[in-house]
Amino acid sequence: MNKYLSLFLVVALVLSCAFPANAEVAKKKWTFFVFLNGDNNLSSAGDDDVNEMKSVGSTDQVNIVVLHDKIGTSDTRFLYIEKGKEVVLESGEINTGDVKEFVRFGKKVMDLYPAEHYFFTIWNHGAGIRNKAVDHFFNRGISYDDSSGHAH
Repeated sequence: MNKYLSLFLVVALVLSCAFPANAEVAKKKWTFFVFLNGDNNLSSAGDDDVNEMKSVGSTDQVNIVVLHDKIGTSDTRFLYIEKGKEVVLESGEINTGDVKEFVRFGKKVMDLYPAEHYFFTIWNHGAGIRNKAVDHFFNRGISYDDSSGHAH
């Protein structure tokens, strides 16, 4: 298994199991975190998906949280999704092709929105697991950030 994929899997496991929830905030049943990397030719599809999430919104049992990066802007937005609207929690340029940003925001989500269960997703192009034996034929990886030129 590729060392980067192994690192990603370990980080995801740690995020889902190891960090205690903030006791001061009411724990919900689920928190969904969408690491939406639209800093590429998927930018408009990312806008569409955020609008779809707003049609449902967070509830008394579910948090929907999104880190939304778009092409052509330096305004990556960290959002809490409510029915019909998005609440901007933070904004500024983020390199969504850097796994460290996924980890940083994953920790932040778990601290701000404690839940019994977490669902983390990386929204972006996915070209499969990197494999040195075939990488000279294919450009493999996930979470392509065209502004930085990075991917996981």
